Amino acid sequence: MIDLKEILSGAPLHIVIKARESFPEYTPGQDIDIVCDNITDMTVYLMDKSDCCTGLAVFPGKNSQHVDYYLNGNLEIRFDLYQQIISPKFTEHLWIYKKSNGVTFVPISYFDDIIKCWEWKHNRKKKYRKYRKYKTYLEFYED
Repeated sequence: MIDLKEILSGAPLHIVIKARESFPEYTPGQDIDIVCDNITDMTVYLMDKSDCCTGLAVFPGKNSQHVDYYLNGNLEIRFDLYQQIISPKFTEHLWIYKKSNGVTFVPISYFDDIIKCWEWKHNRKKKYRKYRKYKTYLEFYED
């Protein structure tokens, strides 16, 4: 297992979104969604911290990047990095209303619920179905 607490404690400014209650514990192969103040700085930081794994892959995207850590040829953890999520206004409010969970910054529950509603609306992830009730709040932030 990779020590996420150790890795993220020194990372550039970021917010872990949709974090599980057990965070920083994780299941091998899991992805960790992170909104970054500077996606390039976070990517370089994660690359520099990759000595804890046996393999590394970086996948740049249009609005996101993925940094994958491998152990013995298997995906151990994927860091999904975003500069912005939902809209500029939402991301700005996310930064204002973040809180510490003792390991890193996370959204206050209201914003995390809106993110899960967005996941339901756009990706139909069944585990987020109960968050449909936040649709009106989501619409306020969508461009």
